[in-house]
Amino acid sequence: MGAWLGQKFGGPLMKNPAILVAILPMLCIFGCGKKNDDYGQKLSIMIPIGTAQGDAEHILDQYGFTHSFDPKRQTIYAMRRGEKTVLVRQDWSAELKLDDQRKVTSVKVEKLFTGP
Repeated sequence: MGAWLGQKFGGPLMKNPAILVAILPMLCIFGCGKKNDDYGQKLSIMIPIGTAQGDAEHILDQYGFTHSFDPKRQTIYAMRRGEKTVLVRQDWSAELKLDDQRKVTSVKVEKLFTGP
């Protein structure tokens, strides 16, 4: 493994396994994903305040979000499953609040990490 990291086998990385133990999980969490999409920014741009419910749901569909509408809370809840890496999966959760005319009043998008 040390030769793969540009080190001679038995070099400093192999002599101090604590370095590998500390670095490997970080590489898997932050570096193993193929895409680094920012759905928070995309949805905030594509679903501005005042967007009709049907249009907002159509945009969520286009971006691969599964969603449902809670009529009591006038809220659309949405989830997009991300790619699974070695240790974690990066998902996206969205919450769109609507007014009485079913127009968007707020968009909240969060990045979630779930593990094994």
